[in-house]
Amino acid sequence: MNGDVEIQGFKAESFDISLVNGDVEFENGIIEKDMYINSVSGDVELRSVECDKASFKTVSGDIEGRNFYVNEISLKSVSGDVEIENDDKTRVINVKSKKTLSGDIKIN
Repeated sequence: MNGDVEIQGFKAESFDISLVNGDVEFENGIIEKDMYINSVSGDVELRSVECDKASFKTVSGDIEGRNFYVNEISLKSVSGDVEIENDDKTRVINVKSKKTLSGDIKIN
C-alpha cells in the first residue's frame, strides 16, 4: 500500500501481488507457473519476463509489457490501457479473457 515494487533478474515458481497507490516493475525474470497482479491506482511494467499463466486486474492504471512472453493471459482493466509488444511474433499468447472499461487492450 502506497509503495512501488521493482524486481530485476529473478526466478520464481509463482508470483502474487496486490498494490494500492503503487507501481510494479519487473525486469529479466522467469516465473515457472502463474503470475497474478492486482493494482489500484498504479501502473504495471514488465520487461523481458516469461511465465506460464498471467492474470492482471487494474483500476486507474496501465499495464505495459515489452517482451513479456506468457502462454495464457486474463486481463481486466478499469480506466487503464493494456499494451503488450513482443519482438518474437512466433510465440503466440492465448488470451483467455479480456475486459476493459474506458481503456484499450493491444497485444502484438
